[in-house]
Amino acid sequence: MSFRDDERGQAIQVGAVLLFATLIIAFSTYQAFVVPNQNREVEFNHNQDVQGDLQEVRNTVVSVPGGNTGRSIRVDLGARYPSRLVALNPGPATGTLRTIGTSDERYKLTITNATTTGETGDYWNGSSHVYNTGGLAYAPNYNLYDQAPRTIYENSVLYNEGRDRSITVTDQQLIRGNRITLVTLNGSLGTTRSGTVSVDPEPLSTSTRTVTVSNDSHNVTVRVPTRLSAAQWRNLTAGETNVRGLTVDSGAVDGDWGLLKLDLEPDTTYDLRMAKVGMGTGYDDPTAEYILPVAGNESTVPEGGTQRITVEVRDGYNNPVEGVDVNASVSLTDASVSPTQRETNAEGQVVFAYNATDVEIDGVAQETERLNISFDTPPGGLDTTTFDRQAPENVTVELTVRNADDSGLGGGGGGSGDLVYDGNAVAYDGQDGNSVPGGVNATFINEFGQDLTITDIRVAPQNANIDTLDDTVGTNTPAAPGRNELYVDSDVQNGYVDVDDGFGLPTTIDVDSDGFLNNGNPVVSAGSPMTVYLYEFYDGGTNVDMGGQTVDITVSYRLENGLFGEKTYSVTPTGSGSGGGGTTAAERVDFVTGSQDPDFTLTGSLAFDIENTGMSDVTVEQMSVDVTSAENIQTLEEGIGVNPEMEIVGTTDSGSYSTGSYSLGNTVTLDNFATIDGNSQATFGLRYFRRGSNRQSVASEDISVTVTYSDGSTDTFTFTA
Repeated sequence: MSFRDDERGQAIQVGAVLLFATLIIAFSTYQAFVVPNQNREVEFNHNQDVQGDLQEVRNTVVSVPGGNTGRSIRVDLGARYPSRLVALNPGPATGTLRTIGTSDERYKLTITNATTTGETGDYWNGSSHVYNTGGLAYAPNYNLYDQAPRTIYENSVLYNEGRDRSITVTDQQLIRGNRITLVTLNGSLGTTRSGTVSVDPEPLSTSTRTVTVSNDSHNVTVRVPTRLSAAQWRNLTAGETNVRGLTVDSGAVDGDWGLLKLDLEPDTTYDLRMAKVGMGTGYDDPTAEYILPVAGNESTVPEGGTQRITVEVRDGYNNPVEGVDVNASVSLTDASVSPTQRETNAEGQVVFAYNATDVEIDGVAQETERLNISFDTPPGGLDTTTFDRQAPENVTVELTVRNADDSGLGGGGGGSGDLVYDGNAVAYDGQDGNSVPGGVNATFINEFGQDLTITDIRVAPQNANIDTLDDTVGTNTPAAPGRNELYVDSDVQNGYVDVDDGFGLPTTIDVDSDGFLNNGNPVVSAGSPMTVYLYEFYDGGTNVDMGGQTVDITVSYRLENGLFGEKTYSVTPTGSGSGGGGTTAAERVDFVTGSQDPDFTLTGSLAFDIENTGMSDVTVEQMSVDVTSAENIQTLEEGIGVNPEMEIVGTTDSGSYSTGSYSLGNTVTLDNFATIDGNSQATFGLRYFRRGSNRQSVASEDISVTVTYSDGSTDTFTFTA
């Protein structure tokens, strides 16, 4: 048999070839289309993840001004494709993370026209303060996702920068209400890789400190480099009513980076928080810029005594600087300071001990000591006339050294004697609308043999959390205890001071010139008492119960013979009350002698006045009335239908009782309670006393009126009409 022309096996061969060709085409299609689409999705998801990593970096940076110590964040720069058995992946996708401008002086943050008070005002005096800063950018190098944005951090904002526009990922923190938060970046970071990198924001200057700044007549202005447009910044600051003006000078820095200018509302107080953060390597620690006293300034020291003085050195970000040498010197002969040079601690602070043990004062009540302290001036230049106490690197701490033994002040009442605290201070509630005894009443007795004039009073709670003295009373006049921050009740002349928004503590009050309301210097005669009323004390916005809280009160005075004196008293109020003059309403309310007015409208009517001598209001809720000398007068009946039988015209809320007829001697609850302000009078009106159905005059009759107050106390006023 011949097989040469047999064709039976060809179909199998052709099928095998066709099947192999189909597999090749399917694999080619998978490699050409499926794999790229899957890897493009991998790259897109990676880009979303890396934005989350960078948001963690951003959150860490912006939290540094609150004292955050920083942390390490892992950022995955490149995408990793899934392993494939047959198909091929492209080479690894990489990403680049680098700082921009953080070591380039063209990239700078500037704040202008920011001013504040005290020693901090030597530095924050309205001049321009300039700080290097920049941004952090991530640029992916994907194989397939060619529309991937660059992700950039700058000035508290993280955003994606595409070919045509930028889209913000986070909000801004530069200005939020009355808070300005400025964080600068410094150093150099640059890396390109397909794996992860650890980003370690290094807090170079941070603390929880804030500085209160403002400017009465000019805008506080902040300028920062930016790649965003003015329209984008307007969206970011929408709703910030303190932003008065906003512009971006495009390309002003280097072509790609412009300059954002924020003009803030003038005559507004802002809390300024600043920090400096290092990125990568090559960053610089900030240097010392200014010094300020923290404790001991304006203290009074007796001759022979000592006083601790604490100063703090800060950098341009208002944060403490460690390891700075600070020098100190004294001005009074025989006084000393120890040590004369000391290095700042981790809080940027130095403690010096002032020593007056060898100081002898004679012929005057006190002398002023001036300690010149500086981290820039060497010890030999501190006690010269060229020492500039207004320079930010210098500070002068003033102490009053008191003539403790009154040596050389003369006898026979010339300068001998004392101003004595009676030891019976009490905490009281003022007229602020709550019941917290946040005020202090302290009485002092002039035991000099002559008139004494109070010039200044310093108030310094020993509890450092008590930071405000504020009466919080809407009506400041007429001046009265509890109605003003300071009131001095004296026999010759009273004194008082009222100031808008209260005093920050500790503070020294110049009695005849501080505040918008004052009355000259109070004067107390020889042998007489005077009472100092301080209302009320606050910890932040919380009213403090002053019972048991110690306050150092320093009284500066001038004697009739021309000598000056000053003395500090540690006053600890005991107990508490609702207001001056007594602890209950009944103890604070008095009948006004001679105010009774029988038949003041028609026959049978009676009016009289009472006075609330306390500092807080009282409320009358119940009354009873009786004519004790005429039993035949038995009722109060208005009869005309116009006025109530009982009426109290108070200073806040008037009260009344009206039922048509009231039987004398009964206790009734008023239809409307009467509220009488502190240090105010109210008039009671009674209509009409009747004998039978006829109105009867009560002139010359004995009257008894009993009132019950909201605190449960009762008062009975007896008088002859």
